[in-house]
Amino acid sequence: MGIALLVLIFRRAGLTMPDWLNKAVLYQIHPQSLADSNGSGSGDLPGVADRLDYPAWLGVTTIRLNPIFISPVRDAGARRVSRSGRRRSG
Repeated sequence: MGIALLVLIFRRAGLTMPDWLNKAVLYQIHPQSLADSNGSGSGDLPGVADRLDYPAWLGVTTIRLNPIFISPVRDAGARRVSRSGRRRSG
């Protein structure tokens, strides 16, 4: 979704996409669910770093990490909203 939005913004502004983006192979990582390096029960950045060989093997050139900070609604910083516009709990 993020890359589609970026393309739309460039097109609406009449801008040319950067060459690196036209050739990019994108991969999105949800750190909390990828790998837990310290046994806390939630994935973390060291766990992600331990697994970067797989996207590299796939030929990935750009990685997007989902938000990874503490949030009061237990969503790791990503605001989750239902179709009605109300925030959903964790």
